[in-house]
Amino acid sequence: MTMTVEQEETMFGCRLGEFMDSVIDSLTFRFAEEDHGEKTAFARVAMSLLSDAQEEIVRGMHEDARQTINRAKFLLGQIEGQNETGKQICKQSEMAR
Repeated sequence: MTMTVEQEETMFGCRLGEFMDSVIDSLTFRFAEEDHGEKTAFARVAMSLLSDAQEEIVRGMHEDARQTINRAKFLLGQIEGQNETGKQICKQSEMAR
């Protein structure tokens, strides 16, 4: 499923390609992937995002929390193979630049 830039920014608060670049470059992802594989790495980043969303809710940042939860759900979809792979999205993002 291809989304427009506006749809991505409304749903996720950012472009998916840029988000996936930041995930794959994160220390959390890199260390977990090295030790346990890509699925565990995506799960660990998703858990971290859910913690961020909890904090956003406490601070009354409900729209930010909604977008953070959507990013976490997207990563969980990576584990289940429901989305284009994160690395495909990163490549598409690089080609669009």
